[in-house]
Amino acid sequence: MPSPIESSHDHLTEIGRIAVRWSSLDFTLVKLIAESIEDENIAEAIYFTPISQRARLDMVRTVINAARRPTASEKSEISKLLESLGNLWIKRNELMHNPIVKHYGKKAEPEMIARITRPANAKNPKKEMSLSLSYLKDHSSRLEAIAERLFQIAYARELRLLENAKKHPTWRGKSRKPVPQG
Repeated sequence: MPSPIESSHDHLTEIGRIAVRWSSLDFTLVKLIAESIEDENIAEAIYFTPISQRARLDMVRTVINAARRPTASEKSEISKLLESLGNLWIKRNELMHNPIVKHYGKKAEPEMIARITRPANAKNPKKEMSLSLSYLKDHSSRLEAIAERLFQIAYARELRLLENAKKHPTWRGKSRKPVPQG
């Protein structure tokens, strides 16, 4: 039986966009680690170790702060961006891992609702979250802005390293292998 969300092409498109952006973000975070420790294979092994996403973001922050490569201002900015990602991750989980239903209220059009269930001992064990298109687009655009800034930081640092390498007497014009995608 198809999910109610499948009846709305616009909702389905936005949820798909959010999923793809979160997936793409993983490789940007691997790149940040790789540039900090100067080893892409180890960065992948560290990042993709099976742990929760919240723990993964904390681990990225720890590695970045321990490394000598990022500047103090970059470390501060990365830490703030990772904190924002942690908050978005909570909303992402509510969106991706809870049943979605159509609510037929007093409005002309049914509203998409995510039924968020939590353990019975939680303060608010059952809650509903509206999945309006504006909510989904806001999540997607906030994620895009954070991911774009992290990408800029990761690759700006790589370009600086490359420029420094060119100044070294053993430079032969070779660059490191790219991080495999997928």
